[in-house]
Amino acid sequence: MCRGDKSDEKGGNDRNDRIGRRGRKEFMENDQLLRLSLLGPGESGKSTFLKQFNILFHEGYPELDRKKLDHVVHNNLLIGMRTLIKQAGLLNDSNPELQTALVSAETIVAKDVIDKLNYNDGIDNFSADQLRTLWNDEGIQRTYAVRHRFQMPYALDYFMNRLEDIEKVGYIPSIDDVLHMSEDDGEQKFCIIDVGGQRNERKKWIHLFDRIAAVLFVAATSEYDQYLIEDSKQNRLEESVELFDKVCSMTQFSNSALVLFLNKIDLFKDKCAKIPLEGYFPDYHPPKGGGGGDGRSVNGEELYDSGLKFMNQLFQERNKTGREVYVHLTCATDTASVRTVFEAVRDSTIDAHMKAFDSF
Repeated sequence: MCRGDKSDEKGGNDRNDRIGRRGRKEFMENDQLLRLSLLGPGESGKSTFLKQFNILFHEGYPELDRKKLDHVVHNNLLIGMRTLIKQAGLLNDSNPELQTALVSAETIVAKDVIDKLNYNDGIDNFSADQLRTLWNDEGIQRTYAVRHRFQMPYALDYFMNRLEDIEKVGYIPSIDDVLHMSEDDGEQKFCIIDVGGQRNERKKWIHLFDRIAAVLFVAATSEYDQYLIEDSKQNRLEESVELFDKVCSMTQFSNSALVLFLNKIDLFKDKCAKIPLEGYFPDYHPPKGGGGGDGRSVNGEELYDSGLKFMNQLFQERNKTGREVYVHLTCATDTASVRTVFEAVRDSTIDAHMKAFDSF
């Protein structure tokens, strides 16, 4: 093939740049760009992403709306603590070596108070003190440390650290409180198609997909040691990988960009050094210490990096489409990082669809 001189090449590049800018502008102005399908199993963090998108790109959560959510925070605290109390007894009966039984008489009294509270009573100074007493109990702390053994969807540690503000008269949940609360998100207002992640909700997905520009698949990295609510024998990370396999192969998404959010990396980083990933995924081989007999042990950062690479590979191997999977490591409760990730997703989605302009 003959090449033109540099001026011709430059002119061609300028023309391509103009076409590229025009194409990107058209996609930016086209509503299809915002037709993003948010998928993933239950408890993966999808609802938190939706809240973040609402904060960043829609009307957000003004104070008037947040005032109405104080009862959700109260319920998260009460239901979360009651869950811990119940599990402390069950775990201690079945696994006495865990020593999860409530320890002090003071804690037993606090348990009775919390058990009798109505969810509509709210949190005042007295009930807050009872929650603190329970939270400081050694049995409750041991139970919370092994919460992967049962279902605990509430960010109890976060809200216990916020208790001093929550117990005040006139408390209004902060933006961070909204992001950490577990609730029913209600009607979706942002132009992202969200569907239920539980197994019995997935059959409804097929009817909701039309002209989807990108699939945003959320997987919780921290759940490698946890099991489904619907199936106590099914590992959550394995379920997520299987679901990703099905999503990649769906003909409805054959022209959609594939975006994978490896989410809850903050929780994974804290957990991976305490609960070995290889205990649940034998194919994973953790990094070894330094050579030369120096005795160097593997640090948490190395385990964290190695574990995330392994998980990324698990998902990548299920993509048989030949298309690139855009992977982002995410912490859905971090607003600044979600903004950065969404901007990257927007750009990669545009780039994937710009192939339509190659014939210009």
